[in-house]
Amino acid sequence: MAYIGNPVDTAFTSLLKQDLTGASGTSLTLTHAVANANDIALYINNVRQEPTEAYSVNGTTVTLTGTVAGTDDIYVIYLARAVQTTVPPDGSVSTAKIADSAVTLAKTTGLPFGKILQAVGDKLGTSNGITPNANNTWLGTGFGKSITPSSTSSKILIMCSVNLYNGDTSNYYMANIYRHSAAFTANGAVSGTQLFADTRGFGGHYTNSGNGFENLSAFLIDSPNTTSEIYYNVCHKRSGTSSGIFDGYGMDNTLVLLEVGS
Repeated sequence: MAYIGNPVDTAFTSLLKQDLTGASGTSLTLTHAVANANDIALYINNVRQEPTEAYSVNGTTVTLTGTVAGTDDIYVIYLARAVQTTVPPDGSVSTAKIADSAVTLAKTTGLPFGKILQAVGDKLGTSNGITPNANNTWLGTGFGKSITPSSTSSKILIMCSVNLYNGDTSNYYMANIYRHSAAFTANGAVSGTQLFADTRGFGGHYTNSGNGFENLSAFLIDSPNTTSEIYYNVCHKRSGTSSGIFDGYGMDNTLVLLEVGS
């Protein structure tokens, strides 16, 4: 039975040859990029070379395991080659196409604003009253929070709110924050970097009649210049023999740390 329909066009795809006359050394340059060594047939003095053994290919660069001279007859036959580069249309890359954690901090360099890279925080619950056991010296309260910066150039935004009770007259009771590599215990010794003034920290309470309450807040951008874990410890100090209490009488304290990328 005769064929019914449009005649079938005859089409051929010819292989491409490239001469590399005068090439020397251990590297050859192709005029077309290919995916790997198997995409070309390389001939040196009419002897075909074994792909991946005698040579490797990266794009348009052929790296030889041996050396050729300018007098050698060298050519390649392209068995496959890149014919186009596909560029995704604008707005076509969705969130689903990006793998989790694929966008690194380095890829955000140059953005005109700081980036919140992580946020940690803690709350000291009620009925944890801590009375200083020494006079006129900073002591730990046992309240603090650690954070591990992802870059040495990151800043740490500190937001702290504490509550104090001062039970004596004519005495101060004060709060401070220390940065250190470890947590401080309640009424334990302090060390490291003191972030607020040594005299009265970021605030305190003074009373001349006794039984005074005070809420103190601190906001500070710190530059720890490290990628190791660091602790921000809330500390307290009393002046004289005041009966100050940290986190007493049902008052919560909070501490929030935000890492801000530069």
